[in-house]
Amino acid sequence: MATYIDLLTAIGDVLRATIDDVAALAGVSIKTVSRVMNKEASVRETTKDRVLKAVDELNYRPNAAARSFASKHSFTIACLYQNPNAYYVTDLQTGLLNVLRKNNYELVIHPTSFEDNWQDLISSLKNQARVAGVVLTSPFSEHPEFLAALEKAQIHYVKIISAPPPSEESADLSSVFVDDFDGARQVTKHLIELGHRQIAFIKGSMDHYSTQQRYAGYLSALSEAAIPEPSSLIVSTEYTFDSGQKTALELLSRSHKPSAILAGNDEMAAGVLSAARKLSLNCPGDLAIAGFENSPFSKQSWPRLTTVHQNNIYIAELAAQRLLDIVSQSNKELPTLCYNPRIIKRESTLGED
Repeated sequence: MATYIDLLTAIGDVLRATIDDVAALAGVSIKTVSRVMNKEASVRETTKDRVLKAVDELNYRPNAAARSFASKHSFTIACLYQNPNAYYVTDLQTGLLNVLRKNNYELVIHPTSFEDNWQDLISSLKNQARVAGVVLTSPFSEHPEFLAALEKAQIHYVKIISAPPPSEESADLSSVFVDDFDGARQVTKHLIELGHRQIAFIKGSMDHYSTQQRYAGYLSALSEAAIPEPSSLIVSTEYTFDSGQKTALELLSRSHKPSAILAGNDEMAAGVLSAARKLSLNCPGDLAIAGFENSPFSKQSWPRLTTVHQNNIYIAELAAQRLLDIVSQSNKELPTLCYNPRIIKRESTLGED
């Protein structure tokens, strides 16, 4: 004979388990289930265990809108981004959902442009979406006026920002710091250790903090090795395959061409590799190539690209958990959050074994 649980799970997508079902199975009131789901401390451990067991058996997922209405507290988090790179957006969403789903929050992904009317955007987040908080990526995370407007609207936020770890005196608990400077310094130092002195750098727009930090890390490594800044080998363009290819074709057609090219991201670096092939240059024999981010571009190219690993899923998880800590006004001591990229050495600089 089918049990209550069997009937509910068999129906599956047709009938979603409700808070009433959880309360009935656990033998408690709806209010008690709500207190458990909201992680209130006043519920006995034995009761909490019964409720959570029922939640698990019924695969119950609270409705964020209903919870928000009942508790006057929003259970929706928004993420603002402008980066058009599909790999980045997918990783960002995956990392945020890994944390938010465990805490019964819903996610609103909001692709937008900073050139849009962001006063209207903030008004929409507050009055229509009624978000509990916002995760900000570049360029939103980098503009003081935008951050001030969020604070004025009393919208909590956490920003993912490219910058070295701050000192204890200037700690910023609403940020996840990504040390792009050190990542670029590591990969440039790797190229220098391989004997390269004419190292070109194809960078993205200097409007982005990440570009500024990667450029600074590149220059720092050159300075440490007493290599003058090769201004003629430094080019600013877009973070795209086509831009990387076009810029590399121009650099490699010169009489004094670079022996290595560091690209601001892997998509650009894949474009550089394509340019080398068009010019019948061997990689890394004639030209060493390195990128940044460890995106699928770096692994799907041949030779595979040396790159700087930037775990965007983990970075997003850090940002989501910190935002929930801020929203819940947690009393626990919060550390400064920093992510340190690391170099991955592959065939595009080392050659085949």
